Amino acid sequence: MANKIALAIAKNFGKTEAIAKFGIKLGIGINKTLNSNTLRFLTSSIRSLHVPFPIWLNSLSNTSKSSNYSQLESNSKVVYFPTCIDRMMGGNKKHINLTNTFISVCQKSEIQVLIENNSGLCCGQSFSSKGYSDAAAYAASQLIGSLWIQTKQGKYPVVMDTTSCAYTITKASPLLNSEDQAKLKMLKILDVTEFVSDTILPKIKIVNKKKSIALHPVCSLEKMKLKAKLVEVAMACADEVLVPQHAGCCGMAGDRGFFFPELTNAATKLEADEIKASTCEGHYSTGRTCEIALSEATGKEYVSLLYLLDEVSE
Repeated sequence: MANKIALAIAKNFGKTEAIAKFGIKLGIGINKTLNSNTLRFLTSSIRSLHVPFPIWLNSLSNTSKSSNYSQLESNSKVVYFPTCIDRMMGGNKKHINLTNTFISVCQKSEIQVLIENNSGLCCGQSFSSKGYSDAAAYAASQLIGSLWIQTKQGKYPVVMDTTSCAYTITKASPLLNSEDQAKLKMLKILDVTEFVSDTILPKIKIVNKKKSIALHPVCSLEKMKLKAKLVEVAMACADEVLVPQHAGCCGMAGDRGFFFPELTNAATKLEADEIKASTCEGHYSTGRTCEIALSEATGKEYVSLLYLLDEVSE
């Protein structure tokens, strides 16, 4: 039954995404109207009754709509895929929409961004991580089919703004039929860290380096062996870069922190202590739910690496 429900959700993911976005927006509105901890108290109370209900985390924020933009025409083109997690809860307190930030960084590097309406598309991680293989296969197949068209049959690389999603789709071959496997091999899918390090950094002009920043390398970044590239980008943007000695898995695993906050509290304890003792100007990572977990643990706002590059460049 659970597998059938998961597949139904995958087939109607656009509606699921819309409901989630509305729920987050509603929750933020309630907190603003009543009290900033209203939803936290309410959901904690429900959870205390041993009901499997997600707890509200005050670091949640809704994603603002991307504003209209005019792009330069360039021979260098990339397809940008804003992942579903950033489409639903990729907002933050201080920065503009992540899509516009990505476009801004690319324009500064004379790269044209190709972007479609990707509502309802997902890499399948939310299903595969829980063992719902049919739903994961369906989601991955739908995404690959769309990217195949968007990239003009693999002509342009694809950049994903969430590392775990890039990792998931590049490892999706066992779930796919032979046709989709062939398409996946032809697609060049890049994590945002790899793209920024290899393509943006050599072209962009850094003019306002920060004094000190902190990084949280997410688990999938370690699996993809891209931690060195994350640090390389950070060192180009700041005089001092802190990667906490105890930086490791934050325990969020997509949604675990919403259901078991004790898990993320324990997993981030030592790393959070290091961050609290530091005086960094900014805190950056490449996975929205991990950023939420670290923001909750440290009291500092963690945001995408893209914001760092946009802030220090022209």
